[in-house]
Amino acid sequence: VPALQSALGVVATAGPPGSQGMVLMYRGGVEVRQAAGPLADLANVTLAPAGAAAAKAERDLSGAVKRAIAELDKLTTPRKALLILGDGIDGAGTKTPSSVMRELQQQLIDKKIVALAAAWQIDLPALGSPSPPPLIVDPTTGEESTDPALEAAFEVADADWRKTKDQAIADLKVLVDGQVQKLTSASGFGGAANGFSSLLDDRFYVTFPGFDRRLKAGFTWDGKEHPLMLRVDGQDTVATPV
Repeated sequence: VPALQSALGVVATAGPPGSQGMVLMYRGGVEVRQAAGPLADLANVTLAPAGAAAAKAERDLSGAVKRAIAELDKLTTPRKALLILGDGIDGAGTKTPSSVMRELQQQLIDKKIVALAAAWQIDLPALGSPSPPPLIVDPTTGEESTDPALEAAFEVADADWRKTKDQAIADLKVLVDGQVQKLTSASGFGGAANGFSSLLDDRFYVTFPGFDRRLKAGFTWDGKEHPLMLRVDGQDTVATPV
């Protein structure tokens, strides 16, 4: 939680003036921890789980993404972005490609929502990994061993778990069009937040008159897309349809 809290603080300082943000938690059901409002308000959001922790973690990542898309769709801002932080596993996880993630990817594309994700996967029984078989201590020799049948069952379950984790990363890559970081520690969430902040800040905003009375020239406002190129410090940017 401290690493996620720090990452959220980074995002709270990003974006142009007037930026808005919200926080959704997806442990079990989807919870709106912070409703849409000034982005700076995210610095005050507490991410500690509400209520007693369940014996086994539940995740509704797909439900959270659906809710995020619905909430972003309500906003009238010209740019919309989604940052996903977690372990990438949806529900109990799956070893086969998720059709739901592919459907959500298309919704993000259609609504022009830029999405990034960072995943840190931990091997804990409470998070889905299998529990190793208990050790059996020989009372005479003191040697430790495990029940062969239980050991075999654990190896099968562990292999399934690793396939589930790999598939979760693969599905995340699909969802966010490859913009996913697989972290090796919780501290990596800070770097992901910095990358997301850079994305929010990497824009130019240009205000210009629709018609120049002196030159008697202006746009025709024909309702069609036209390429617009911006020159910064003498360098032309890539033409963008507007």
